[in-house]
Amino acid sequence: MSSRRGLSLTEVLIAIFVMAIGMISLLAMFPIGMFNLAQAIRDNRLAVAAANAEAMIEAFNIRADPNVLATANVLGATVNPNSNQSPPVFIDPLGVSLGQTTPIGAAAGPVTFVRLPWGNQQAIGVPRTTLSFAPSYPLARRWFVQEDDITFRGDGLPVGAAAGQPIERERRYSWAYLWRRPRFGDASIADVTIVLFSGRQTAGFALGGEDRVTGPGSANGQCFTVGSRRATFVVNPGGGQPIALRTGYWVLDATVIPGTAGNGFNDALMNGFFYRIVAVGDPYPGGTGELLQDVELDRPAKADGYVGVFLLGIVDVIEKNQGQMPN
Repeated sequence: MSSRRGLSLTEVLIAIFVMAIGMISLLAMFPIGMFNLAQAIRDNRLAVAAANAEAMIEAFNIRADPNVLATANVLGATVNPNSNQSPPVFIDPLGVSLGQTTPIGAAAGPVTFVRLPWGNQQAIGVPRTTLSFAPSYPLARRWFVQEDDITFRGDGLPVGAAAGQPIERERRYSWAYLWRRPRFGDASIADVTIVLFSGRQTAGFALGGEDRVTGPGSANGQCFTVGSRRATFVVNPGGGQPIALRTGYWVLDATVIPGTAGNGFNDALMNGFFYRIVAVGDPYPGGTGELLQDVELDRPAKADGYVGVFLLGIVDVIEKNQGQMPN
């Protein structure tokens, strides 16, 4: 009859130690999994919002909306209809309904761009407009804000259900559009860019969070250079608190300067282009108290630009360039 001795205390401790390492490794995977799940949910909601925004372009014929055309025609009077200069229009029903009607990038006063051939001009910025089917805040909120999860109380009931009020829904994602024509005189084609926001203000009064920057004074205010992926911004406008730039931010070249009749309106600057920042350099001092910062754009600039605007909350910009089929 054979005898079998038991495990020693040392062997038991080693086994517990090995098992503890395995359990800790498993526990470490839970927060990573929860983070990835939350990111997947956010990506899914963002994709749904983008799909809804794209479907509305065709369903409501946004490219030919009367409000958009009327806004574009205000600038169209200073554009050569036979040129490729097309006035951009920021279609922002939610922002307009909350009192944000100032053109994006508009200067507080006249801006002098010495380098430009026509001398002093007013940079009026990219005009905003609402749409004919969303003239009020309730309609803008209905059509341009994504309905998300229901918020539940501790007893399991939705917030607002017991009080007989509307059930609270998380409304994180919203969208706007940037409209422009490849050729201003050709009304049959208009490109629309979808601008997706996360956490943008969807209630209250005037929207905030629009930082306006220009280029250094030594470059006459130019911050974008056609064909170049490098842009230079004065990040302390007016000598105030510096703007913190980060990779992943979206910047709008909001340079909109009317042309002059003497030049056949061909000297107009009607940019309205979105770029994403993929790299950020360290701030460095410029002239007359300027604090400058160089950034790298995701693609070469399409035109020389003098006004950059950072809109709070942009998470993605999707260009839809298929245009509208001729009638």
